[in-house]
Amino acid sequence: MERKLERKLDLRSIRRSPTRMLLAGYLTVILIGTVLLMLPVSSREGIVTPVTDSFFTAVSAACVTGLVRFDTYTHWSLFGQIVLLLLIQVGGLGFMTILLSAHTFSGQKIGLSSRILMREAVAAPQVGGIVRMTRFILKGTLLIEGLGAAALALYFCPRLGLFKGLYYSVFHSVSAFCNAGFDLMGAETPFSSLTAEAGNWYLRGYIDKPGGITVNDCETVSRAFSDKLDENDFIEDSYIMEISSPGLDRPLKKDKDFERNMGKLVEIRTYRPIEKQKEFCGILTAYDSNSVTIDEDGTERVFDKKDTALIRLAIEF
Repeated sequence: MERKLERKLDLRSIRRSPTRMLLAGYLTVILIGTVLLMLPVSSREGIVTPVTDSFFTAVSAACVTGLVRFDTYTHWSLFGQIVLLLLIQVGGLGFMTILLSAHTFSGQKIGLSSRILMREAVAAPQVGGIVRMTRFILKGTLLIEGLGAAALALYFCPRLGLFKGLYYSVFHSVSAFCNAGFDLMGAETPFSSLTAEAGNWYLRGYIDKPGGITVNDCETVSRAFSDKLDENDFIEDSYIMEISSPGLDRPLKKDKDFERNMGKLVEIRTYRPIEKQKEFCGILTAYDSNSVTIDEDGTERVFDKKDTALIRLAIEF
């Protein structure tokens, strides 16, 4: 009888282990973030983001790592960006801090088990005063992030407008305070961006044409753009302009991309395995608004565009 009671107590202590519960909590947050990022509403193109990429991004945001598979601005929609922002905030503050704060503000009593969990989460030396420390952490975080957003708004609002400027200010303030490394400074259109590097602004433009791009082409476009920009003075700050080709590994998305690469070797990745594989390589033979056809070693394969995660020109070595 005593052994059974001891075993039961041991199992309870394992289930209620602070470390296990913290791990389970973070895993739950990451899985919820993964599911939300996979939704078509989370991407700008309205497509399902592969589970591996969504999981990687959710882990990076929740663990405030800053590693990404896609540019945050160009791939994720406003909904997806807000999901990332919440994951960053939960990861930076700690989900136990948020839960205890919610309990405190709702007037609910904080039990001993919750206090122990909070002590483990913030590595406090003792349980006593942990609720007061939690309030201090939350208020201090919101204060610093608010001050950061206000300071950034002085820069973003005049350039982006009130609402977009405030959104950029809040996003970057939270990301910076939590040391997450995510930003919204990507391009609004593919292959072009205005980003700051080492105190300098860079205006980057990417050009393409049938037959490829030469150095002379880049020079001609650069001079033409420079004259127009100097004449109209669209950008107030000083900047460095760079014109180049978009690169061989860019995704094929528009009809002109497929038309330009007809008869060439392309790589296709699918969301779900087809005949136990998700990567295919073959000659692009046909395309329309819904499908892409390739010749893979004499075998014709037709892929539905909504089932493809990536289509790009294959690079042969």
